[in-house]
Amino acid sequence: MMKKDFFMNELKRCIFVLLLFSVVTSAAEVEKLYDFDHQLHYKQQRISDVEYHIEVLTDENRRFNRLATFLLRHAYHLCQSYQFNLQILDGIEQFDDRRISPNYIQPSLSANLVCPKK
Repeated sequence: MMKKDFFMNELKRCIFVLLLFSVVTSAAEVEKLYDFDHQLHYKQQRISDVEYHIEVLTDENRRFNRLATFLLRHAYHLCQSYQFNLQILDGIEQFDDRRISPNYIQPSLSANLVCPKK
């Protein structure tokens, strides 16, 4: 009985350590950040040394032009060059989206960024 309890306690510790490790590593993959200049939240995931996935989070007070401006400036900041490749995945606002559907919830502006290799 004593060995069984010891084994169960060791097993619980191992599972706890593995869960803690997985939480720490998954939290390191996607960073949730705030930009004070543009006053918006964004998520950034580093895929490789030169590739990123960026998601600019929207809310009802943020206009698309602010999100797009931030995305371009942030891409330049990450790459330190104008020679980056920015692929927009979702979140482009049409010219009359707000007029036609004033309660429309705009999806977050998400993009993949590839910087030039140094």
